[in-house]
Amino acid sequence: MDSSNLESSGLKLSGVAAPIASFIQAAADYCLLIESCEQYTIDQFIHRARYQVGRIYLTALALPHIETTEEIVNRDIPHEEWSKIDRSLGATFDQYNYYWHIFDPGELEPDEPVCQTLSDDLADIWRDLKSGLLHWNTTTDSQRQTIIWEWHFLFHHHWSTHAAEALRVIDWLINHHGIVDTDH
Repeated sequence: MDSSNLESSGLKLSGVAAPIASFIQAAADYCLLIESCEQYTIDQFIHRARYQVGRIYLTALALPHIETTEEIVNRDIPHEEWSKIDRSLGATFDQYNYYWHIFDPGELEPDEPVCQTLSDDLADIWRDLKSGLLHWNTTTDSQRQTIIWEWHFLFHHHWSTHAAEALRVIDWLINHHGIVDTDH
């Protein structure tokens, strides 16, 4: 999906501020990539994921902090649906799915590293984005403000770390494991 297809994607974006529209477009593109991960080779997917994770991170930084009085509507993605995405991503990443993570990189004597997965990182981002996308067209303007608030909050308190870690690992794979961009 490119910016010329914003309205044709089915998302109602007329009158939406440019930073929010850019984020919504990036979120829709990211979710589409994640949901179709199995159609790509490992090299293709890793390069596409690098671009989309970087893009969604950058556009999330520009989301405005919005105050809302609207009650948050339950928009949870069922665990079974998240788990299906996680398994598909794990199969796509194959031997590159696992990496070591230290929770506090600023600590001089850090805790033991823990094993993480790229599939969990990308699936968690997907879940935090998808919920708002699913309900964007069926909500009032006030409820859309709450969706934007949720995206802003979840970025700053949850998935920004997943994105940063995923980018670090993906960048390492590209630069040190011979992952080739077969599309360029």
